[in-house]
Amino acid sequence: MNKKVVFLAILLSMLFRVSLAFMLKDGFLERGNRYHSIQAIADNLVQNGEFSLVKGFPTAVNEPVYTGFIALIFFLFGKSWFMVAFFQALACIAAAFCVYRIAMELFSDQRIAGLSLLAVLFYPFYITQAISISDTVFFTFSLALSVMLLLLAARRENLVLSILAGFAWGLTLQVRFSGIAIFAFVLIYPIIVGKFSIALKKIILILIACLTVMMPWVIRNYKLSGDIFVCTRGIELWFGFNKDSRNVIASDVTVDIMRRGIAKQFPQLRELHVKYPNGGIKSEVAENRIYLKETIAFIKKEPGKAIGMMPLKFWKFWSWKKTPRTNSLNEKRGRSDVIWDFLYSLSYIPVLLFGILGIYLQRKKWRDHSLLLLVFLGYSLMHAIIYGFSRLRVPIDQFMIIFAACALVYFYESFKKNKKQ
Repeated sequence: MNKKVVFLAILLSMLFRVSLAFMLKDGFLERGNRYHSIQAIADNLVQNGEFSLVKGFPTAVNEPVYTGFIALIFFLFGKSWFMVAFFQALACIAAAFCVYRIAMELFSDQRIAGLSLLAVLFYPFYITQAISISDTVFFTFSLALSVMLLLLAARRENLVLSILAGFAWGLTLQVRFSGIAIFAFVLIYPIIVGKFSIALKKIILILIACLTVMMPWVIRNYKLSGDIFVCTRGIELWFGFNKDSRNVIASDVTVDIMRRGIAKQFPQLRELHVKYPNGGIKSEVAENRIYLKETIAFIKKEPGKAIGMMPLKFWKFWSWKKTPRTNSLNEKRGRSDVIWDFLYSLSYIPVLLFGILGIYLQRKKWRDHSLLLLVFLGYSLMHAIIYGFSRLRVPIDQFMIIFAACALVYFYESFKKNKKQ
């Protein structure tokens, strides 16, 4: 691919993201923030040197890597919307290059790899996520890096690549722990494409390296709470299994609407808030147990409903509509909401349709491409079980883009061939 074209594309994508961030700078540090928890923890890391929402009360409500990145920017540059946008734009570019490398490894075709890179650079979902404090950009990049390194590790004899892949996965799971669903599936890829004995060594090295990276955070949480975990968001499991789940997911509104009635439903939570008025990790662990208990109770009481919601969750996960809506807690929809929804659909529908065609066209080489198929399977299955929204799918769209590029090149070659005849 022409280096000048690549350089120009990178420059334009950077300028577009930073310009858009400038237009929205007044509310930049609040956009996409999960109840401001990321920014609040980052502030405490900078000011007090502790991972907490309230000073003196450590938390594990968020995974540490992305929050630590925001804290580093705050420490170096202050609360600068520009520097957050700038470094997140760099993460988007890095993800695009990882996708390029994956495409080259799988197809050995500069056209497929180049189209994939350009599509990732200018994909609307990735542009908007880069201009808010949200872990989606970092998860997209770290996932692309982890998949790329695992792909190379499985196909090369160099065991160092397996160690690097394990390190990358350890970081990815500490950006967004839901990536564990992907990790659990893709671990079998070395066995699919290589000899079992060698593949087993690679898998063991990946696991050891991954656990090595994660251990400091897990040990920290264990010392503070007595439990082993990465983050304390058990409420997200309950979101997918309660009496309101079907209506909320079907109506495309944010699951946050279910938070409104939690206090009334669970008096035990009110007791916890009295016992732990400042929150903290012990309070979060106790809340997790309540949500887990209520989730299990719902599944036992309504197994038919629990299983019956899975197709709906799967459909919403792969939907071309942007869900949940940005204005889901408001009654009115502004013109900008409609425009952005249209752009999302306009960009994603071709990716989905051509991506499916690309997968079909490559069906005879399923072993080579099974790594990306396992990514789709693992993440889809998890969100079909818990809850599915299209925004949660965004980090794996980059891999569907590769298959879409494959289909486009195939049709282009077919067109050229027919034209010559």
